[in-house]
Amino acid sequence: MAMSILDGVSLVVWDWNGTLLDDVRVNVETINELLGRRGLEKIKNLREYRGGFGFPIIDYYRTLGFDTDREEFSEIADEYVRVYRGKLCEAALFPDAVPLLKRFQKMGIRQVTVSAAEGERLRREVKSYGIDGYFTHVIGTGDNLGSSKVSLALNFVKDSGVPQEGILFIGDLLHDAEVARECGCRAVLISAGHQSADRLKLSGFPVLPSLADIIP
Repeated sequence: MAMSILDGVSLVVWDWNGTLLDDVRVNVETINELLGRRGLEKIKNLREYRGGFGFPIIDYYRTLGFDTDREEFSEIADEYVRVYRGKLCEAALFPDAVPLLKRFQKMGIRQVTVSAAEGERLRREVKSYGIDGYFTHVIGTGDNLGSSKVSLALNFVKDSGVPQEGILFIGDLLHDAEVARECGCRAVLISAGHQSADRLKLSGFPVLPSLADIIP
């Protein structure tokens, strides 16, 4: 199965958070800090988090108890980014991220990353981990709201000049599966990130435990 995933692939569209960057614990710690400031119940563990996290982010925050009628979500999102950036030094790339980026590069596969993170912040983060040179494009959104990245991906795929059957999306969320499907492309999902394997399997796309399993 692993080799068939790459058959005919000439372009890989990477997700960032939870796919290349192992920031799950940092994300939970950040959200819990925001919850604590508001006297709300905190996320108990990673299992609970991976079972509940999803897109759009505003809906997930509402399930946690954030009152987006009384508090502007843009302000919550900006607060999240400030706290998250202060903890980002605790997050590292997944162990197999760089070896796989190098492997794809040697195979002649073009690589980009498309994320729901704000674009300038995304580019700074990717550069800070020393992997910006692997990507022809690093594409983020125009704000911190964590909304859908479908339109970003659709525009990129349309302008890429690569046939849809030659494009593979790699992510860790059902949203990544949604994006790939909207673009008419294939996807593989990695269950080491922000959502559980059981949830990811609902997508119908291959689900692997780690990046290392893409090329055994």
